[in-house]
Amino acid sequence: MAVMDPMDIKVEGAGGDIVAIQVTKVTGTRSRMRGLIKRSPMPDSSALLFRAKQVHTFGMDRPIDVMHVAPDGDVISVRTVAPNRLSRFLLGARWVLEMESGQARRLGIIAGSRLLLDGGGSR
Repeated sequence: MAVMDPMDIKVEGAGGDIVAIQVTKVTGTRSRMRGLIKRSPMPDSSALLFRAKQVHTFGMDRPIDVMHVAPDGDVISVRTVAPNRLSRFLLGARWVLEMESGQARRLGIIAGSRLLLDGGGSR
């Protein structure tokens, strides 16, 4: 399984608030296809990050929050995806963050938020 060690990433909400989330980057086709399927619920403020424009929840036993992220770190879509569904396919997305359902809202992550990629607040 190609999963990298968790790292902390800061996310600037559309209102300017900054929150930290613990992100585990997933690489490798099998690991990306599995995502959160048949995994224990993730801790609060945790997410999986992988390169994709669309995800599926086939085989999931619960809904998840799916955030599509552009190459510059802009969050372009935040949706809760029910089990056994496909997320939207977003051409402008390079990355997808998956979190437990309700986490994005609790953290204030909405379309228009951005991942602070260099730690200095710039995109």
